[in-house]
Amino acid sequence: MRDKALIAQRFSKAWKTYEEYAVVQNQIADNLIVMLQNYFAVSAKPNAVSVGQNGVLFQRNGVSFQRVFEVGCGSGLLTRKMLVNFDCKSYIANDIADVVSLPLQVEFRKGDAESMDFPKDISILVSASCIQWFENIGAFFKKAHKALAKDGLMLVSSFGKDNLAEFAALGVQSLDYLSLDELLQMVSEDFEVLDAQEQHIVQWFNSPSDILRSLKATGVNSLGKVPWSKSRQIDFIEQYGRKFCTDGKFSLTYNPIYLMMKKR
Repeated sequence: MRDKALIAQRFSKAWKTYEEYAVVQNQIADNLIVMLQNYFAVSAKPNAVSVGQNGVLFQRNGVSFQRVFEVGCGSGLLTRKMLVNFDCKSYIANDIADVVSLPLQVEFRKGDAESMDFPKDISILVSASCIQWFENIGAFFKKAHKALAKDGLMLVSSFGKDNLAEFAALGVQSLDYLSLDELLQMVSEDFEVLDAQEQHIVQWFNSPSDILRSLKATGVNSLGKVPWSKSRQIDFIEQYGRKFCTDGKFSLTYNPIYLMMKKR
């Protein structure tokens, strides 16, 4: 069982530094926006009126969503990108931790997305770099399916089995990441998959200490309850330096997975 209170506490402490260090997470949010833009660029017709009751409305000058629900909004990286790029009539954002500085038009609902009630008749559910923390991702997809309006969309990112591979190689505790194939199998009954992508993004740092600092600043160190001792940190830094140094730089691998789906 994951300690949800600890996860919330660590992320709450990280919001002030999150966006400064969340380089990859920002890139992931950008990629989600591009996926959505590309979908409508291909599928929308100039005079199309609507798709589904309470669903998506096409406009000549863009796309309008009647009701957006974001799971795991965090510092608002994806939130702001959605509001800038799309006409969102109603925007509800959720996070397990207290958040700050969301746009004024956003309605914030604090809570654990796995146990809380979702809004009804959602036009699109979006989530970036969040669902990998869930105990039961399959149950989350089922609940999202029920909350979506007819023909409602779901746009999410998670992380695959190669995420933070360097840490796993050194025996550091990590999440039980699911592969793209495993996620696709989970959603096949309830959703039509419109787009599915996977990436490997390598971020380079000047030292292993900088890597630890970056993970702490983005709340990614939210699993272990007991802080590392000084000797444990020194041992980790030495091992990391021996195994993952290239031309004086130190690698950290991210394995984002993207899914864009429509409710069946």
